[in-house]
Amino acid sequence: MKRGISDLLRNLMSVILAIIVLVALISLVTHLFGFFKLQEGSQANGMLLNVKNSLTSIPAGSADKIFVYTPKDLYFVTFSDNKPPLDTIFPGDRCLNQNCICICDDICDKKVYCLQIDKPLKENNQSVKIKIPFEMNVTKNINDYSIINITAGMQSK
Repeated sequence: MKRGISDLLRNLMSVILAIIVLVALISLVTHLFGFFKLQEGSQANGMLLNVKNSLTSIPAGSADKIFVYTPKDLYFVTFSDNKPPLDTIFPGDRCLNQNCICICDDICDKKVYCLQIDKPLKENNQSVKIKIPFEMNVTKNINDYSIINITAGMQSK
């Protein structure tokens, strides 16, 4: 009888230990996922600020190259005149009646990071949606920034 109770207690302790280890692993995975999501948001916001600073530093009537290289596999999207590019959802109040540049998922409904800019950024007078990474040549005009050409897949050196 004592051996049966001893085996039962040993098995019970093993189950309790397994549950504790499982909870610790789940907690660790959740924490790491949160860290990487925070890192992605930080990268996106930093990249948007870099693009904004690059745009504003272009002399009027001149052109310059701008590299957009992080976070990979998201999209760089421009919003102006409250018109998003095709297959993209308008990102709500943050860009309402504003000129915005955003980094977001495929249709801008889950991961959305945006920054307002002083003038619209367009290609052929249209808002754009470009998969990251890429390079664009941009001209600064009186009323807007005009994308001259886009080269997909470029990396900053």
